[in-house]
Amino acid sequence: MLQKQYEETGRQLSKWKEQCEHKDKVLSVIAHDLKSPLSSLGSLLGLLDADGGVPAEYQQVVELLKIQLGSVSELLDNLLRWAALSSRTEDEHFCSSADVSQLIRQSLLLLSSAAADKGIILLDQVPPGQQAYVNADEIAVTIRNLIHNAIKFTRSGGLVRISARSEDNWLLIEVADNGVGISEAQLDKILNAGYNSSFGTNGEKGCGLGLVLCREYVAANHGCMEVHSRLNEGTTVRIALPMSGGRKCAKEEQSGAGSHV
Repeated sequence: MLQKQYEETGRQLSKWKEQCEHKDKVLSVIAHDLKSPLSSLGSLLGLLDADGGVPAEYQQVVELLKIQLGSVSELLDNLLRWAALSSRTEDEHFCSSADVSQLIRQSLLLLSSAAADKGIILLDQVPPGQQAYVNADEIAVTIRNLIHNAIKFTRSGGLVRISARSEDNWLLIEVADNGVGISEAQLDKILNAGYNSSFGTNGEKGCGLGLVLCREYVAANHGCMEVHSRLNEGTTVRIALPMSGGRKCAKEEQSGAGSHV
């Protein structure tokens, strides 16, 4: 009797694994197929805007299209990364000593124009040479997502601050803003359900996947993440990353009233 139950459980687990792998493949194919036409559309909008080929009465529509297109492209990028992460084995995950200060500055450079468009100040308080034992590509994506979220949900003229320090062989990174914040209920929905539709201060679309991806990347690198937020006051996200191999964060905390994605 027990043997039959064991065999049935094994078959169900095998079937579930195959379904998950199929889902990840379908998700990846769809996202890849959508990326090309979206990139072409983005290039076309850019050319129209640069050449002054858009009548004044349609300029606002074009700007809105560019914002929405950027949001969809961001969502597809995160879907592709999430699919890759969920189908990866532990043996395929490689870590090494990385200059996180440099990763942060690269993200700030990439996002400087988005911040300038909204008149947001990016305050870099990261000392040079901050190291962590991580997968550099995954942490670069995490940092970029966190800064981009902060810009998205901060009003024009606001402030986004990025800092880092070492403590007890851990690198502690903080991304804080004085934006619109989010409620505790919304944060729980994002982190537990993995989805929460919302809009940034300029109408940028968000769905919550970016923050979930950040949390999973941090966990995959044996770190932990905290999110603190208050409505109309802003959000602070803190991550702790090991500075040497073999270290693991004891737990991941979620406190305060939420983060926006």
